Formats: sequence, C-alpha cells, structure tokens
Amino acid sequence: DNPLNFYFWGAMGGAMLCGLGLALTRPDDHVMVITGDGEALMGLGSFAAIAQHNPDNLSIIILDNESYGETGLQDSATASGVSLASVAQSCGIENTRTVSTDEELHDLQHALKNSSETSVSVIKIAAENQPRVTPLRDGVELKVRFKSALKKLDSQ
Repeated sequence: DNPLNFYFWGAMGGAMLCGLGLALTRPDDHVMVITGDGEALMGLGSFAAIAQHNPDNLSIIILDNESYGETGLQDSATASGVSLASVAQSCGIENTRTVSTDEELHDLQHALKNSSETSVSVIKIAAENQPRVTPLRDGVELKVRFKSALKKLDSQ
C-alpha cells in the first residue's frame, strides 16, 4: 500500500521525467513508471535525460498497443516499426527489452524484483477500444495529492 501509487494526468510526455525526478530525489526508493507508447513517443527526449543521470532505482514500463488508445485507436509510430526499446538503448540506457510472450513477461517480473539499474521494458499488448475514464484534471489538487503522498511516504 505505497502512498505514491498514483497517476499523472494531463502531462502527456512527462511521466518518465517525473519518474526520473523522483528517482533522483529519493535514491532509497525504487521508482517504477508505467506508461503507454503514445505518452512515451511524446517524450522521446526523456530517454536521453534518463540515460544521462542513469539512476539505479528507476524502472520504466511501457505498455505498447501500437495505438493512441485515448483518442480512438489511431496507429502510433510503433505500429510502423519504431522500437521504443531501441530508442532508449540508443540514448544510452543499456538495460532494455521488448516483451511479447508470457514467458518473457515472467522473466521481466523476476528482473524487476532484482533490478539495480535503470531499465526500460516495452510490453506489447493488444489494442482494444476500452471505455474512457477521465480522471481528476485539477492541477492544484493533483499537486496537493502528490505532496501529501510524499509526506506519507516520509513518515513511514
């Protein structure tokens, strides 16, 4: 029941950099960012910044359905062959992988439990038209919730 299990909304392209900031300021905590291919494509420069700092407590998980799910399942660049794991690796993140099978997913689970270096894992998933959910969009409330979560973590 980690108080930092929450989501960012309205900052497309920024989740990985938010994770980097947390990893750098909280070196004793493992930070895991779970995001989608569309969000990662909007923040390609994040891979370079992450590689530059290379925190050993940061894991990036990208769920890649090769589409922009929030806007109607239009093909993303990954549907045309862009490999986010290769982009991350070419930016300097050595521990990258693409997961397509149940066996690879099991291996990833084990690797994440024993991780002591920056990693980027792209998990290929099916593109499905899911019901849309619009989370809280109030920037002030999101900031307050984030700060509150950090205080709870510090008091544990």
